[in-house]
Amino acid sequence: MRFKKMHLTSIALFALSVSISGANPSGSDLGPCPDSALGETQNDCPWAAITRAILAGQKEGKSATPFFLKHAPILVRDIKIDSKKKHLIDLWGESINYDEFAKARILEPIILKTLYRFFLGTVLENVQDKQIVHAGVEHTYGYLLSNLKTAFGYKRARWVSGDIEKGFDLPSETFGPSPKPGTLLGNISFFAGSIAMRYDPSALALVKKITEIPHELSGFKFENLKITRIEEAVKIDNRIVLLRTDFVSFPHGKTKSENSHLLIYSVSSSAQIHPVLITAFPVQEDFVAKKTNPKTLGEKVQITTQYNAFVSGLTGLQIEGSRKILESKP
Repeated sequence: MRFKKMHLTSIALFALSVSISGANPSGSDLGPCPDSALGETQNDCPWAAITRAILAGQKEGKSATPFFLKHAPILVRDIKIDSKKKHLIDLWGESINYDEFAKARILEPIILKTLYRFFLGTVLENVQDKQIVHAGVEHTYGYLLSNLKTAFGYKRARWVSGDIEKGFDLPSETFGPSPKPGTLLGNISFFAGSIAMRYDPSALALVKKITEIPHELSGFKFENLKITRIEEAVKIDNRIVLLRTDFVSFPHGKTKSENSHLLIYSVSSSAQIHPVLITAFPVQEDFVAKKTNPKTLGEKVQITTQYNAFVSGLTGLQIEGSRKILESKP
């Protein structure tokens, strides 16, 4: 990745001066939220308003850091907790800050740069529309702060709707902005990683290092889940790349949003030590049916990355490879 180290003492001291008790507050300087004209609901608050305020402040030369510390202190605390866990950082791959379907940037550069300062202690330089970023940062904390509305709604919905928790009968906020115990990134890394890396010992070892999680996750019966995996394989130069999509059925059926599965996307490459996670989000039954349609399977099919993943030599291209259902269990 393209970044340079920076000293975080001043930010850390500033963070200590802000109370981190209670929920993420929404102050009067954030402006109205939700904005019904933009299709927002209360679930989008205060995140949508925080982003709007930061962008407005940027025009006046204001830093984003004070807004985060004032209006999302718990989020800042959790990001800093995660930043100290190398195994958590290493479990995720790379993503592009660009939505292929909406044809637009997902996170504004000032938001992305600030998240990087908190999370990796780095400064992103020359952040552009298709900047390559850490998938874990972007797809969790970043998506909370994305005001890009897609055909599927706002990207933060997966973390604020409660659909994943309802689908697996887990306590509310397990994968929300303020889980107790654990963090958003830590909890979803453990859950998604336990599924996606079930046959990958080196990656699974990283997952098992994530211990500060709710007991409902540590004791979860993953072996009882019904999982269908689609595996796409391509050869790029001298490496074999496998794009893995796990569709995990909700044991208790559809949610009120009609979602029926959790999609987990991961990438394995013969050039890497272990596979990496890219994203996880709930999907509906017809989406799963479309992706598992036998007509889309076979040899000599066109393969590319999906869900904003970045794989060198493949993202943005169509390369001939194979697509198959590798497993359907139990």
